[in-house]
Amino acid sequence: MPIVNEEMSDSATWKVVIAGSDEGICGAIRHEVGGYRFYDKGVSCVVACCVGDIVQLLKAHPDVALVLADVALEGEDSDGLCVVRHIREDLNNPDVRIVLCTEQRGRFPDEDAFIRYDIHDCRMVEELRGRGLFAVVAASLRSYRDRVMLRECHQRSRALGALAQEKELLLAEIHHRVKNNLQIISSLLFLQGKYVKDECVSEQLKESRYRVKSMALVHELLYQSNDLASVDFAQYIKILTSDLLYSYGVSTETVGVHINADHLLLGIDTAIPCGLIISELLTNAIKYAFAEDTTGMITIDFHLAPDNNYVLTISDNGRGLPGDIKIRNSKSFGLKLVHDLTMQQDGTIAVDNSAGTAYRITFPRKD
Repeated sequence: MPIVNEEMSDSATWKVVIAGSDEGICGAIRHEVGGYRFYDKGVSCVVACCVGDIVQLLKAHPDVALVLADVALEGEDSDGLCVVRHIREDLNNPDVRIVLCTEQRGRFPDEDAFIRYDIHDCRMVEELRGRGLFAVVAASLRSYRDRVMLRECHQRSRALGALAQEKELLLAEIHHRVKNNLQIISSLLFLQGKYVKDECVSEQLKESRYRVKSMALVHELLYQSNDLASVDFAQYIKILTSDLLYSYGVSTETVGVHINADHLLLGIDTAIPCGLIISELLTNAIKYAFAEDTTGMITIDFHLAPDNNYVLTISDNGRGLPGDIKIRNSKSFGLKLVHDLTMQQDGTIAVDNSAGTAYRITFPRKD
């Protein structure tokens, strides 16, 4: 029988099921997750040791937000995807987020199962501690919240029957589905990278994944915005910067990032290219601006100038670019992308290499 937290029936908490045969690992994860808070709600946990217990729990608590399950579970029906099939097919529960974990490399599901059963993530057990565990749970609960919000929006739409409401929800659903599709692409790139042995190709896949995630973030914020048409770009920069630093394992004690951005609302046609530019230049600064074991500072400024032009400046106090690099003719795909995106916005780009590297990008406000 599962070990049930007494707060599992509390609707004011996120409900999480931790499934595995190793009581020590499950207990440690349960203890750590139980101390988290997300969106002003605590977390209540249940530990289950077999597929049957998980099914019973989800029948009793259909609002479980996350199932964190070991690929190998006890019992006859305990192959890696059994719990996923039960949840998606037998219980017909599309909302609960599922994260599979394993102690053995090579036990991850294939791409077809990943997409078919909407598996949110797959991680090695060793990754599920500290910041790694926090990131997985936070992303899962955010995805669950988005799905529930979308479903509730549909229910309200049917109740109201208003055409204007239906159009608004349709737009929200488009952003939501685009974001989900981009997340699937990101996950496929992540899975493909696990099978690539060439470090150069692996790094290219990793960078492509971050580009996709920067676009998905725009759609996520549009979906959450009041008018579904514009993004608070200061908020976007903060989230994107935090995600990139974490993805590259950079501590803010080593490389600090100062953001000075006005709370400007940008439409999707401006926000996505701007986000890609920031992602490229910030990635370059993280990877190349500072020598190993040295500290540094990256600064991002974004504001609307009096002449009605947006001005984006990304600078660092690192070692600077080689003097012979020209962005327009650069062999770097990232820098060429920055140049092309700037030209698409009818903008200009200037590089100052006198004290580190500073990119100043100016483009007109079109709305």
